[in-house]
Amino acid sequence: MRINQVLYMAGLAMLLAACSSDDTAQTGPDQDGLVPVTLSYTTEPVVTGNRAAAATDLNKDYIEAGKSVTVRISEYGEGQYTDYTYTTGESGALTLPSPAPYYPLDGKNVDILAYYPSFDGTTFTVSDDQTTDAAYAASDLMWATPLTNEAKTTEKKTLTFSHKMAKIVVTATAGTAVSKINSVTLKQIQRTVDFIKTTGEVSGLTGAAGDIKVVEGESAATVSGAAVFPEQKINGRLLAVGVTLTNGDAGTAYYTVDNKTFNEGSVYTLDITVSYPEVEAETAITSWTEGGTANVAPLRPARVGDLYFSDGTWGSAADFPDKTPIGIVFCTPTSAKDQAKGYYQGYVMALKRANSGNAVANWCVSSLQNTQVTDVLYGSTDQPTQWGNITSDMDGLTHCEKALSGRTQSNLTAINAAKTYTPAAPTSTALLPNSGWYLPSIGQQYQWLIAFAGSGTYYSNIKNYGSWTWRSDYQDFYLSNATYSDASGNTATAINTYVQGKLSTDKNKALFESFGTGHYLWSSTERAAGYAFYLNFGTNGNLYLNGGTDKSDSDRQVRAVLAF
Repeated sequence: MRINQVLYMAGLAMLLAACSSDDTAQTGPDQDGLVPVTLSYTTEPVVTGNRAAAATDLNKDYIEAGKSVTVRISEYGEGQYTDYTYTTGESGALTLPSPAPYYPLDGKNVDILAYYPSFDGTTFTVSDDQTTDAAYAASDLMWATPLTNEAKTTEKKTLTFSHKMAKIVVTATAGTAVSKINSVTLKQIQRTVDFIKTTGEVSGLTGAAGDIKVVEGESAATVSGAAVFPEQKINGRLLAVGVTLTNGDAGTAYYTVDNKTFNEGSVYTLDITVSYPEVEAETAITSWTEGGTANVAPLRPARVGDLYFSDGTWGSAADFPDKTPIGIVFCTPTSAKDQAKGYYQGYVMALKRANSGNAVANWCVSSLQNTQVTDVLYGSTDQPTQWGNITSDMDGLTHCEKALSGRTQSNLTAINAAKTYTPAAPTSTALLPNSGWYLPSIGQQYQWLIAFAGSGTYYSNIKNYGSWTWRSDYQDFYLSNATYSDASGNTATAINTYVQGKLSTDKNKALFESFGTGHYLWSSTERAAGYAFYLNFGTNGNLYLNGGTDKSDSDRQVRAVLAF
């Protein structure tokens, strides 16, 4: 007997029962052998993530209440199914349709299949905009494990649904120089598949690959969303995250995968910190775990004392024992001018001096020695003004760029030594941009003392403007100790101890050229047209921020820096 005949016989029996005079006998659930096919359901324990729209887990344990589930019933082994629409309730309840299906009157058993959501046809397409709960739920295809050869019973049979789509959950957080996350979009996703309703098989991706919106119209420091899509392998761009930078500009960060397969019924979680270097660039996601989680934060914000490695990354020697350090971070963050150039993290001091530690011929060639070539002159004879000028000047990169504008680099001897320093800075990339090596400003050199000399006897005096002696005739500041004459040597030792401690291993320590008395280090800061400042670890034991020597002096050295 076909199941549609079951319905017919059920209706006929009920009609006949209505003509009976025994009203009490008509009210039992098994009157005349009629037993409705009552069902409940559960879903396989797959974490499906938080939805931004409702802030609850959709379809995690149960399908949302009020949704339609197609239940297919056939006499056992016949394979001739009749479809009924059940309605989901709370906590796994399924409400019978009207009219309801009944077990066969002849006592035969039944097979029961089910899928969600209810739809017509043999293909299934997920929504290209899953930013709402309704669109997401309509895309979350599920199929229940068949109930086979089920005998008539007044007890509810339980359907167990499994997810037929892959799922990705994204939480994106604003990082360095990013103020807000505005959108999250999956890229190059094929959305349509064939679906065999009798077996639950999903196959045959069709249609062109396109986008699926996961989060749209948001504007917050952290956003979360999820989307489902058919099983497939993706190579290249997987995700686009729209952001607003701290300067108000809008941008998009792209994240890629290398032939990554997203499997049916699996959940993939991405926790992404989007920082400026990733905006308008492509970042590879390589850290997927077996559990399907990837934390995408290419690098934490830089800290003073971090080593800067030859691949353009930064961190501690312990964290990256196989990487080669080429510098050490001495200041974070960068100046406003350098942030405008795209360098937000901080500044790196080279581990070695340029020219293999030898002095450069002079600051510049003779034809430029009485000409202003940079963007500023700090020629004030007022002591507080001069101190403020030189110690706050962090714009060595801008000074070098201005000096090189329209001029031959080799004619700017000190700048050229810095820019041709080896080991070279890593080639700038969109992911981790850096400025390349350049000649630091006097303020950046002063920051070396602040960053690295903390264990020295004179550290508190170095930071105290009143501890420095101003010589108006030389236009310099100096820090001295008349009794011991060791301010420069003590400070150099403190710096060396600090940096060597960060380098950690003997192999790394060999890459560092120590500071010492008698080191005169050119800066890119001009005091006047014919004069440039330099940091001097004097042989007399004094420390100098000196602007009183002209640019023709030839016994000065260079230690380069870079911005990143």
